[in-house]
Amino acid sequence: TPNVKKMLDRMLETMYASNGVGLAAPQVGILKRAVVVDVGEGGPGPLKLINPEIVERSGVQNGPEGCLSCPNMWGEVRRSQYVKVKATNPEGEEIIVEGEDFLARALQHEIDHLDGILFIDTATNIEQQRAVYIDTAIFGQIQYFLRQDASVSNDYNDIRRQVIL
Repeated sequence: TPNVKKMLDRMLETMYASNGVGLAAPQVGILKRAVVVDVGEGGPGPLKLINPEIVERSGVQNGPEGCLSCPNMWGEVRRSQYVKVKATNPEGEEIIVEGEDFLARALQHEIDHLDGILFIDTATNIEQQRAVYIDTAIFGQIQYFLRQDASVSNDYNDIRRQVIL
């Protein structure tokens, strides 16, 4: 639908504005199973996925991760080296996305968000740039998102109450 396409476009803009490589709808207070991912050069370009589901995985990789929901935190996370994801694209067509290495890591990270899992739930060797755990940056991301499309939600306080850091 046009609203879903607009939502995904706004999510992508928000992700780029935050210097991220992925963003899940719940991160900006939208309770939908949707993610956007763009790992940059060497990747497939911006991915907009609705109801993504990992249908195949193999191999193991360990590597550092951070998250727009947990600013200034990093940790070592064990992920599959390869994933195959089934999803619906913005045009309503079922698609398959295959990813290895960094793309596989980004897809798994964002799909975890849809299931209520943050990287800090599985990370080891968590490091913080500073001692403050809760950062207001996530609220800045939400405000940016809402400024871009007031039809998504016009009540910032309702969105803010839905965000769990």
